[in-house]
Formats: sequence, structure tokens, C-alpha cells
Amino acid sequence: MLLGIWLPAPLMMTINGTFTGGGFARAGGLRSAAVGTALFPVYALLMSAYDGTLFALLLASAGLVAGAVLGRPRRVAHPPGREH
Repeated sequence: MLLGIWLPAPLMMTINGTFTGGGFARAGGLRSAAVGTALFPVYALLMSAYDGTLFALLLASAGLVAGAVLGRPRRVAHPPGREH
């Protein structure tokens, strides 16, 4: 799930920048999106800071990690199927 957020982030931010005159609206936009996708962890973090979505990116990532850690099944002290 984290890859589903972080991997397409550079492409989505490039598309978002197109509407304000950047991104695909300028020369080298496709190359920028390709390089950003190849370097997605660094690029997504930096561009989300410029884009204003850094807090949302970090909150979603922390929420997924916390959900995975806290949502694990608890270990039982006795074997399953035995009544105590």
C-alpha cells in the first residue's frame, strides 16, 4: 500500500503542476516525470514539500505503518483449540 502512495506520487505531482504552468506544460516535463518516478522516495518527499502535501503524505504513511504494527494478531499463550 505504501508503494501505491509513494510510487505514482511524482507523476501525480507533475500532472498537478501542469495546471499552474509547470509539469507537462513546460519543456522537459516528461523527462522530469520519468526521473522523478525512478527516484520516487526522494522526489516524492521533496515535491510534496513544495506542493503543500507533505503533511498528508507523511500522515498517510505513518497511519499505514501504525495500522500494520497495531493490527497484527495477538499471540496466545496456549495452543489454539485448547480450552482453559
